[in-house]
Amino acid sequence: MNPRWSSDRDRLVIVPGPGLVDADRVAVSDRDLAGDAAGLLTVGGRHTGVRIFARPELPSGMAAVGAGLAADLMLTDDRTAWTLAPAAPVEAARITLEPLTDGSVQDLSRAVLGATDLAGRVIFLDADDSSWITVAGMPFRVRAATGRDGWSLDGLVGIGRGTELSLYAKSGRTGVDIVVLADCSGSMNLADVPAIGGEDPYAWQLGTTRGGTITRADAQKRALLRLLDARLATSGRPSRIALIRFGTACEVMFPVAEGMAEVSADSAPEVAQTFRSAVARLQPQAQNTDIGGALHFASELLHRHGVPGNDQLIVLVSDGAEFNPKGDDATGEAIEVTRDAVSLMDELRQVAGVRLHAIGISDREAFQRWCDRERGGSYEPWMVPDHRLLTNLVQVGGGDPGRIGGLDVLEDYFGSLGGGVTTRIGVPADAGRLPAVQPGLAALAHRQLGVGPAERAEFARTADEIRDLYAECLTAAGTRTDLRILRPPRHADQFRELGVVAQTRTELKEWIGQLEQIFEPRPTGLAGRLEALASDGRRQALRQVRDDGAPPADDDARGWFEVQTHLARTACALLTDVRDALGEAARAGAPATEVSEEDWYTGNSYE
Repeated sequence: MNPRWSSDRDRLVIVPGPGLVDADRVAVSDRDLAGDAAGLLTVGGRHTGVRIFARPELPSGMAAVGAGLAADLMLTDDRTAWTLAPAAPVEAARITLEPLTDGSVQDLSRAVLGATDLAGRVIFLDADDSSWITVAGMPFRVRAATGRDGWSLDGLVGIGRGTELSLYAKSGRTGVDIVVLADCSGSMNLADVPAIGGEDPYAWQLGTTRGGTITRADAQKRALLRLLDARLATSGRPSRIALIRFGTACEVMFPVAEGMAEVSADSAPEVAQTFRSAVARLQPQAQNTDIGGALHFASELLHRHGVPGNDQLIVLVSDGAEFNPKGDDATGEAIEVTRDAVSLMDELRQVAGVRLHAIGISDREAFQRWCDRERGGSYEPWMVPDHRLLTNLVQVGGGDPGRIGGLDVLEDYFGSLGGGVTTRIGVPADAGRLPAVQPGLAALAHRQLGVGPAERAEFARTADEIRDLYAECLTAAGTRTDLRILRPPRHADQFRELGVVAQTRTELKEWIGQLEQIFEPRPTGLAGRLEALASDGRRQALRQVRDDGAPPADDDARGWFEVQTHLARTACALLTDVRDALGEAARAGAPATEVSEEDWYTGNSYE
């Protein structure tokens, strides 16, 4: 079995029309691949997630790609390097899509949830968030994807029937009111968060352990300082912020006065300094974690001091240690619940329109590494980060999916906070039946066998030579009517398809028709040798092949390509002679009858 295909040794066939080989679905021979699989198609360093189908219509050593995907990836040029390889995707637990077209959230939701081609798709997520996907004929940017463990995903990602879908829409509101709830319970003292590398303007404020980690509290502080930087760099959409520390009780740390304070590029310098001082005073204490009470406190603050018409957000930052669901026995540091936190958040979302974003600090893997290094593997239950409650709160709070991870995740999240609204819409519909394979796939593959990759690349170079000679001739002729043996192009891409291989009679006739557009049909008054070249026998040969119904046979792909190759070389020789004759006429000082540039391109000089 062939586990990998590439332009170095394998052949690519571009399949037109609707059918199985279309969109993200590609095909290979069932002699090379035992069964259908996900994979990566790489073109010029750009990775695209695809579904690979094993088909009997294709011979070994060939891959088939739909015309639409080939055009998107610029695979129409035979010299383009490509590779195709099976790869196992990670199924996303949650994925957030940002529409790139206008439309209401309701209409977009119905279209996405009704799409029968979403479940089973695979996408490649770039680290620079530039990945996108077409759903129901509309483009969407993949804004975020998380796995079952809450980690952000990149690389090859699958969308399953259980993947929770969310839509992100840029907010049309005038401002955003943000209440940040900072966990200051005892477990935030643990130093198990990996410190990120690179230059850090706040490194002097934070201590790192010998294992290259910082405390959960310090990770929270640094992320809050980055939040300040992001807000100070933003103008036009005011951000009003309150910072609350919570454990068993809640305390307003910022602003000093009651209410909320605007933090933006237009704020006075004293505002930023006050916020930094408040962050510095966030110290963990030997307290339990009353998340329900903190949510109630934040909602009351938004009710009293929020601006009507603004987005209202609660941002909960916590390690979640220790969350004991109902029915579990509580041990160690316990989360106290003034009232059920999930029910409270659901009510706030439904009644008051308050949304919740949650950030999970640390994770079990990072904690285990720290525990093995610092404590020989022993720990108390209250130390273990647990984000189950945070996930449940986000599910009812309409915010972004709960994120778990290190300092880089926190800072990236805070940097984009308040930019829009994320709405959970459901899960993908059942996958519909796949379309049938295009009827002409086997014949198309057979024709492709007649011409190898090296020959195709050589023919593409000959086509480039034709275009270069054509451009040189036009430059030499200028706008003189006595030198006008060639026809100026009508648009920039007119001769782009000259390098496409012809393997049938119809394809060759289309190629000859394109080549004939280079020459003037009825030139007169030409100088020097140009008159003879205008009626050169090599031009007649093009017309004869175009009009002759003689062999090769229709299914002789190799034969038609050989005819095309001969004609392309003949065209190169003829254009070389034209270029030389134009140079001779110009040097001989032939009369320079000029026409306007407009007449030159419209052909009015011969009327």
